[in-house]
Amino acid sequence: MVRFDKKRSNMVIAISNMTPAPREGYRIGVPEPGNYHIFFNTDSQYYWGSDYSTGNDVIASENIESQGKPQSICFNLP
Repeated sequence: MVRFDKKRSNMVIAISNMTPAPREGYRIGVPEPGNYHIFFNTDSQYYWGSDYSTGNDVIASENIESQGKPQSICFNLP
């Protein structure tokens, strides 16, 4: 789910894994090229989660089309 601010200059992408299994190398389409920051991870030890590694907290988009979007990011989804 992608949400933009009123000026469409900032966005937030919310991703949920409602299964008991982490997903390695999970790819999602993103609307714009750039660096995407993981700023909230409910699987973090801070929230009593398993602290499963997402890989990096900053993920650079790739010029790989996915889910109808021109760019995509790939990361581990706890």
